[in-house]
Amino acid sequence: SVKVRPRGGRTTQTLREDAPRRSSAMAHRAQTLQRHVLAGHASVSGGVEMRGTSASAAEDALFEERVKAMGAWMNSERFKYTKRPYKPEDVV
Repeated sequence: SVKVRPRGGRTTQTLREDAPRRSSAMAHRAQTLQRHVLAGHASVSGGVEMRGTSASAAEDALFEERVKAMGAWMNSERFKYTKRPYKPEDVV
């Protein structure tokens, strides 16, 4: 009897034998990802909790000022025929 090999050169038997290794590799990747996600949690990171910081009022005011200036520049006479798929907030 002659065994016909699929394109990858592996028989169906070989593919079945590799299945546990593939699932083990996938489980390892999932565990690694879970450790990275949980690293920001206080119970995992040694009591240090990672969280975002809010911007100060001065920083918000500066941002709004820059957005206003960028909008004025983008809407100037020089660019009256220019169509942009983004807003000044996206640029700033």
